Order: sequence, then structure tokens, then C-alpha cells
Amino acid sequence: MASMTSRNQSRNGLQGQYFDNANLTRLKLTRSDAGVNFNWGRRAPAAAIAADTFSVRWTGQVQPRYSEQYTFSTRSNDGVRLWVNGQKLIDHWQSRPTATTQAGTIQLEAGQRYDLRLEYYDNTGGAMAKLFWSSPQQTREIIPASRLFQPSPIPTATLTASNLTQAGNSYEFSVTYRDDRAIKVATLDSQDIRVTGPNGFNQFAQLVSVDRNRNGTPRQATYRITAPGGSWDSNDNGTYSVNLRRNQVTDTSGTSIQAGRLGRFQVELANNGPLPNIQLARYAGGLQNPTDIVSAKDGSNRLYVLEQAGTIRTIANGTVQPSAFLDISDRVKSGGEEGLLSLAFPPNYASKRHFYVYYTNSNSDIVISRFRLQPGTNQADANSETILLTIPHPNFTNHNGGKLAFGPDGFLYIGVGDGGGAGDPNNNAQNPRSLLGKILRLDVEAPGVATYRIPSTNPFLAQTDPTDRYRDEIWALGLRNPWRISFDRQTNDLYIADVGQSQREEVNFQPANSRGGENYGWNIFEGTRPYTNGNATGLVAPLVEYDRSQGISVTGGYVYRSSEFPALQGIYFYGDFANGKIWGLRRSAGTVQNQLLLDSPYGISTFGEDEQGNLYVADYFNGDIYKLSGS
Repeated sequence: MASMTSRNQSRNGLQGQYFDNANLTRLKLTRSDAGVNFNWGRRAPAAAIAADTFSVRWTGQVQPRYSEQYTFSTRSNDGVRLWVNGQKLIDHWQSRPTATTQAGTIQLEAGQRYDLRLEYYDNTGGAMAKLFWSSPQQTREIIPASRLFQPSPIPTATLTASNLTQAGNSYEFSVTYRDDRAIKVATLDSQDIRVTGPNGFNQFAQLVSVDRNRNGTPRQATYRITAPGGSWDSNDNGTYSVNLRRNQVTDTSGTSIQAGRLGRFQVELANNGPLPNIQLARYAGGLQNPTDIVSAKDGSNRLYVLEQAGTIRTIANGTVQPSAFLDISDRVKSGGEEGLLSLAFPPNYASKRHFYVYYTNSNSDIVISRFRLQPGTNQADANSETILLTIPHPNFTNHNGGKLAFGPDGFLYIGVGDGGGAGDPNNNAQNPRSLLGKILRLDVEAPGVATYRIPSTNPFLAQTDPTDRYRDEIWALGLRNPWRISFDRQTNDLYIADVGQSQREEVNFQPANSRGGENYGWNIFEGTRPYTNGNATGLVAPLVEYDRSQGISVTGGYVYRSSEFPALQGIYFYGDFANGKIWGLRRSAGTVQNQLLLDSPYGISTFGEDEQGNLYVADYFNGDIYKLSGS
């Protein structure tokens, strides 16, 4: 079905978005192009764009003259992809210094307008991008501007908001409204913007001023919110979303600016006081060597606990249910650091009814699998296994890693150990062709994909890794045995606890805006201590570390986000398997506090997080689960 334009008026040509890199992520320029007929050579397409390494996305609609099959073709170097009416006709996303012709066909109806999107990147010089069409009655030609259409721009809103780092009683930000006609200033008021944030913050922003109090474009409006409790302090730290409400701001023709989130800002006020005390209360028991605690986030409030030998148990209201949720002990090799190690439920698990596990098989290989529920039940079907990925793990049985976590982007992140042996003797962690000693990032929920596909934003794809040195699955590298990774459910930052060799235990940090590709240093460094004589350029140091006088096997945890104990909000809790110590780590206004909070008698094999953000700890040796709380 052909798509329709969103406004009565439209302009000929296509909208071109020009990015100052090869992966369509650093937008520098948006302009109207009559068509796609460019031969830049080694010149840049615009002053703001670097030559030889750039990308372009053209969007709009195309209107054929005849009702028949059309052939769309491109002439370009490097990568090119083309969609017409949502159908991908050309997919040649790879670096090639000389120009090639690619083509695809589609049946079109005369006079209809069809959505068109063309993406291109240049990474080797000799930049060229041309778009042709032909049909039985249409001679092959560059698609002319008269057959291309781009909707007249709808009004837009752009947020300008700096992070709040100084205490006070209010906060101001501005929104710039633009349109091809004029913004109707009378529609600006104190009902335009709603700001939401931590601890239930939800407030309309008061309109303070408009730079010009008459219709026109652009118009910049300044808004103000007041601090909860009368003044900002560190209890208000977190991410705040600025949202434009529906049917509020319009242009002079009555077209509304699209509602939605305009952006975010951070409240980052230092809190240098001591971290609060914590305690552990027994929540459930009777488990055998628990290795992971997971919530399905399906509204059931159940917890799922993995037992190393190959079973998953369900805890409901503090009681371990008698029947196993899943038993795959017949295919799990267990003992030492091997076994059933992790579980992850996808977003919308209640409707999808499948989940993912990480275990070691009889060959000591690492296996990532998908299982389904039995029809009409909440019981897993052990015979429904689909193996997504098997990672060979030869020679050694330790350092299997073993954590699955769905990121805020919906992709599955996998923390994999370096393959074992003292000092990473096979150099897996720094080997770009090995999946060991890495964090992997896979799209396992793509429709119609049986196993997985590589997200287009992974850091080592063709446009950034043209010689294919790195496996495409890799998101980050340089890890020894990442025994646990977790995302802060509020900020989307990633924490990575990595077990050390003989000197340092460490917690690494990856900010939410990371594009991946970080190298956390092993085996060139162990924590901040040099370990071998490798190249240290570009390595990322840990956020915190501790030496062997404090512990010998770090167990990563979670950032506390439950409302039950507000004083614990924003603290990342982690522990040590060998001595039962639990630390709290708080990032605040660019500073990091790290404090020992509890010296427990437990073998802390894993932390867990429930649907409300409460945290739990497992004792590997006595099989008990404890709930963490303030004291």
C-alpha cells in the first residue's frame, strides 16, 4: 500500500541528512536535494562534513508515471541500501573503493506516491552516489526532482537543557520552536511542557518568557520548574525527561508540533556524606548452589533462581516452589565455575513466552539458548531448546563468565570469560577474532530470525572495521571473567564486575551514551596494574578496584532503584564471593564514593533485582536468598 504525505503541500526532491562519520550517527547537516546524482570524489559534500568518511540518508517519496515493474539502481562506492514502500531493494553495506552498480525491482502503480529511503556511506574516498530508475516504458535515468517529493516540514521543537550541578530552588531550560511558516506565539503557555523524574517527580513547566512576542520562526521559549521540597539536593539526583504535550504548540496554519520527549537533563549534586548502613534478611532457602536471581518483570513478582547443576526454581512470596521451572541438567556440565550460569527474560516476556539461558555443555563449551513455555502453562518446555550460539571453550574449565542482560535498546548483552588459565595464556581477551573475554551484543528478538542477527550499531561492522579484524558480535573487550554485568534501570549505564588474576578485583563502568568498542585492559592490565607489555593506548580504567587484602573474587550487583529505602537510591551494590563483603558505590556530580557496608558470612555468588528494584543476594554454600535493605 502506498504511503501518503502528512501535509497537503509538499516540495520536490528528497530530504538529505548528512553525517560526519560512516555509520549514520553524527548528524551535521539536513538539506533539500533535488535528486541523488553526486560524484564528490575526494571532496566533502559540505563544509561541516569531513571528506572520505561520511554518510547520508535521503528520505521522501517517489511517484511513478506508469503502472508496471520498476527497476531501481544505484551507482556508488562503498555502502548503499535502498527501500521503496518499505521493501528493501538494495543491500550492499560494505566498503568498496571503486564504484559498483546495484539494482532491485518492485511493482508500482502510476500516480501513487511511495516512501523512499536511500542510505549511503563513504569510507575509502572517491565518493559517488547516484540513484536511477527504469521500466518497460521508462528509459533509465537519474530519478528527476519532478518525481520526488518531501513533505513540507512540520513544526519542530528542540530542547536546550544543561545538567543541574548547583543547588537552588528552581531550574530553567529553553525550547526552540521552528516551522517553515511561523510559530503561533499565542499557543505557548505553562501547559506545554511536562517534566518527569526520579522519586515520582511530575511537574508542568512554567512559561517564563519568549524571545519575540509575535508570530515568526524560530521562537525560543524559556520554562522553569521548581525543586521538590523547595530546594535541590542530592536526593533529587537522576535523569529528568522533558516532554512536549499533545496539541499545545502550533504554527499559524494550525499544525501542531508532534508530542513526545524532547530530551533529558541530569541533576548531579554532590553527596559526600557516608553511605547508609545496610542489612540482609533471609527471604528464601533450600536451593542448591544458586548462580543467578532474575525477575521476568511480567507483573507476577516471582523470582527465578538458577541452580548450578541445571535447574531453575521459582520463588513466589518468599517460598521456593516444589517443581522446577526448567530442568536441563541432562545437558549441563556442572562443577567448579561451570554449570547453568544465567537467565534473561526479553521485554514483554508475558506475551512472548520465551527466555534465554547461558550454560556450559558436556564439552565445556558456552551455550546461549532460547526456551519456550509449554502451551497454556507457566512451565518451561525443556525440549523446546533453540541454540543461538555456541562458543568453544577449550583447554580450561574456568573463566566462563556467564551473565545475560537485555539492555535498554532491547538487545541481549552477554558477558563472556577469557577461556581460563592463569594470565589468559591464549590471549583471548585481546584477540579480536575470539568471542572470549568480551561483552557481546546480539539482536535475538528480531522478527523472523531463528538465532540472532548483528545490531547495525555494533562498533565493529564493515564501515568501522573494513578489514573485518573484529567479530561483529563484539560490543566490548579486554575482560578476564565478568562475573556480573547489569544496567542501571534509571540511567541505562552499564556496570561490569571483572574477577582479577592475583592483584586486583575491579568494577568497570560504561555510560549509557557509549557506542561500544571499549577495551577494559585485560591482560595488558589487571585493574590499574600493568600485567603484560601490551599496547595500553585507549584502554579504559576501572571505576573502582580493590586489592587482595580486601577480597579475591568480585561479584557484581545492581544499582538500587526501589522506593522502599530511599536512602539507598542510586547506590551500586557489589560483593566478594570469597569473604562475603558488600560494598556500595555511588556516583554523584562527577565524584565516586566507594565504601564497605557489610561484612557478611555468606558466599555471595550473585545479586538479583526484582520488578520493583529491590535487591537480593544468594549464598552459594547454604542455598539461601537474602533481601538487602536499609538499617
